[in-house]
Amino acid sequence: MLLHPIVCIALLTSMLGACKTAEFSGSTKARGSSEPAPAPTADGSTPTATAATPDSIANTTPGATTAANPPAATPGANPNASTDMATNSAATPPAATPAAPATPAAPATPAAPATPSTASIPATQTPTGPTCAPGQHALGARLAFLVDNSGSNATTDCPNKAANGSSLGQAIYTCGSQTNRELAVLSAYDILTKFAAAHSTDPLGVSQLSISSFPTSTDQYAGYREQTVGWAAINSGNRSGIAELMKFARAPVGATPYGAAMTAATSVFKNVPNDGRRNVAILVSDGQPTDRDPAAVLAQAEVLKKQGVTVIVLDYNGSPASSVADDTKQMQAFEASFSTDPRTGQPNGNHWYTAAYASFNDYIAALLGTASKPALAVSMTSSGSVISVQNAAALTGALNSLVSTSTVACTP
Repeated sequence: MLLHPIVCIALLTSMLGACKTAEFSGSTKARGSSEPAPAPTADGSTPTATAATPDSIANTTPGATTAANPPAATPGANPNASTDMATNSAATPPAATPAAPATPAAPATPAAPATPSTASIPATQTPTGPTCAPGQHALGARLAFLVDNSGSNATTDCPNKAANGSSLGQAIYTCGSQTNRELAVLSAYDILTKFAAAHSTDPLGVSQLSISSFPTSTDQYAGYREQTVGWAAINSGNRSGIAELMKFARAPVGATPYGAAMTAATSVFKNVPNDGRRNVAILVSDGQPTDRDPAAVLAQAEVLKKQGVTVIVLDYNGSPASSVADDTKQMQAFEASFSTDPRTGQPNGNHWYTAAYASFNDYIAALLGTASKPALAVSMTSSGSVISVQNAAALTGALNSLVSTSTVACTP
């Protein structure tokens, strides 16, 4: 996926900043692990696919529409569904290289959350998780995980990977063992299970979970799949099913359509009941979006936030210093592939970006930001900042902290 300019939340810095390994550190794009350049159709449109039937966990509990402590959001695009494979090969940028935008200014620190109060967190941030003080009642969360499964995950989060054919001219990989994305989601699941068990007399202490992945093997540029059906109660009985469906992360493929993630979030939060639970969407990604119309994605994120959904973006490929240049090259490759006739090598009048942008420079500024304008990923968030960790191995600690501080709550 593409990296974006980001700001590490202070709460996570002390806990997660030291997590570095030779395998995962640095910029994925700088190491040549990019999404496949799109292959345009004869009329210049991007190939898309019909939605597939999602793998599912049975719907066991209802949902709600209230939010406190908004952090970070993500835009939406075209919904599609299917299972995912993996791509891992750098595309060649065009000869003429538009100037890279300047690094965006650091966003302001988000305001303190309103009531209800956040559950207290043990200093160690271990999976023992949050607790409520005596006399307080536990309030669970309605938590939607939007999990990036783009082809670059073959480099950033794919243990024991093995080649498994090719797609759109790019190598396909499958992961031979559990990914860090799986481990992180299950660890967060365990924290919320313990929170509910510790407050078993509070019916609303049980949190609810939805998991969607993006993109898909049948729509590598705008697809998503709702892995769960409706909202699943977070309890010990559903854990094995969640662990099984998270195995989609072992078959990465395609680009990084944040718009698809936002469409998935729009779908799952539609018509949720107002029962007091916080509505939180956490987009977990190894880099910047590749969407053709950043403004449309941002608009979708804004609608979600106005509906009371707290949107968080968590980047697990933290190397912001080089991200603008790397991501610009990636999108140049997309534009070159889309705007050049492969038979003649001549311009064909098409563009990867939509008609909303007069030039590639305008598009890349909307996608990756400038010195005076934040990147799309930053603008999507409720807090005005993206949470960044150094690598996928640090995901578990980051999600443990997030679910403990920004999801469940305690009420009088």
